[in-house]
Amino acid sequence: MIHAIRTFTAASETTSGWLGALADPRIGRAIQSFHSDIAHPWTVAALAAEAGMSRAAFSSTFTRRIGQAPFAYMRNWRMTRARAALAERHSSVSNVAASVGYTSQSAFGHAFRRTFGEAPRQHLA
Repeated sequence: MIHAIRTFTAASETTSGWLGALADPRIGRAIQSFHSDIAHPWTVAALAAEAGMSRAAFSSTFTRRIGQAPFAYMRNWRMTRARAALAERHSSVSNVAASVGYTSQSAFGHAFRRTFGEAPRQHLA
């Protein structure tokens, strides 16, 4: 699927946003690695290594392509996935926190409140 999207967007080197990032083989590889294991303790340096780029070059290219810094993208995606998991009510808050890469339920709760303005437990109710 990634290859199909890259082919679709290859006509324009200036394609921005998520599709544009996937069209970039290096940034796309890093995004694919992150999305395939969001519970992994990813750092910007680790994603840059996946892309085969320096941390600075990766951050700059990622931000230009996606429109937000790599760390912000990871945090926002993790919170989006967590909110969806909590809405399904198939798991406890601690299990959801672990599934999106948080080893501390407290840190997860703070990040969730910062992102959505409510505690994870309130989202369950």
